[in-house]
Amino acid sequence: MNKIKLDTIEEAIEDFRKGEFVIVVDDEDRENEGDLIIAAELITPEKVNFMLKHARGVLCAPITISRCKELDLPHQVSNNTSVLGTPFTVTVDKLEGFGCRSCCYHSCSCRSCFYTRNIWTSWTH
Repeated sequence: MNKIKLDTIEEAIEDFRKGEFVIVVDDEDRENEGDLIIAAELITPEKVNFMLKHARGVLCAPITISRCKELDLPHQVSNNTSVLGTPFTVTVDKLEGFGCRSCCYHSCSCRSCFYTRNIWTSWTH
């Protein structure tokens, strides 16, 4: 079996800046899993497809508490019983410009405009 090589933090940051995937691993005492991350402003439909096909998790986008309030995004549950208390919001989707909500192009567009100001009428939750 091949030995796993971990990059330095500096190497990971450089890959992230270039729009490449970076796998961030948790400590064994936490969830002991890896998260596939990429810069939202450099996401492409092909990269979304890769994540959906190979990572098979939930596509998440980090958001500040103030942005959640601006977009009126409530927490997913009112009583968070998660061991680590991860504060997920309700799922969001971009309404305008797409007839099919499951395609990678839509998901990519949704992620990239998530951080854009004045998009109130474009969202549903």
